[in-house]
Amino acid sequence: MMLYIDLDTAKRLIAEAIALKGKDYVYVNPNGNRSICYNVHSSDDGETLTPGCIVGTALHLGGIPLDIMYDFSCCSAWELLDSLSNRGLLRYDYSAAEYLQETLICQDRGTPWGYAAGLDDFEPEGK
Repeated sequence: MMLYIDLDTAKRLIAEAIALKGKDYVYVNPNGNRSICYNVHSSDDGETLTPGCIVGTALHLGGIPLDIMYDFSCCSAWELLDSLSNRGLLRYDYSAAEYLQETLICQDRGTPWGYAAGLDDFEPEGK
């Protein structure tokens, strides 16, 4: 089944990701850096994959396999969505992609997840 991500779905998946980590969770990548996120983390031996940043976690909760996202682990939300769309795993609309990208940017600035996603007044540029 292909995942379709519109703005409501994006917000729901981000909310589910926040519920897993808590609204005060601040993402730090395996190298101890906040400003470079990885959609998927790998164990030292490469055997175990886990969701990483807020967008990777949200898309995994939506059913996207970690091993596929791992190929696009360190890229923007736009690039990740495009890559997954090109593989036939999801479709998305512009407002969802823009919301996910803005949430990711906030996360990468060190904003706790609950506040990074708190874009209640979010309006896509194209509207």
